[in-house]
Amino acid sequence: MGTFNIRLPESLHARIRRLAEREGISINQFILLATAEKATLLEAAQAGLDYIAARAARAQQREADPRQVFLARYSLITSPVLQM
Repeated sequence: MGTFNIRLPESLHARIRRLAEREGISINQFILLATAEKATLLEAAQAGLDYIAARAARAQQREADPRQVFLARYSLITSPVLQM
């Protein structure tokens, strides 16, 4: 496990100490959990943005394909209702 030294304002250090005591964990454990939680949230947000961007790119590709536009406008397939 690596070591990471950080300087905190006294007020933040006191808040973290109180929260860690309330949770029954050490300050180190509290900071470890908080850091892991934040990293997970940031990675999940980025994954969500990547997913949305990929979906948008696929949608633009479909819209840009002239064959798809032609088929959508001039489809020769008739509706099952009309085939009675």
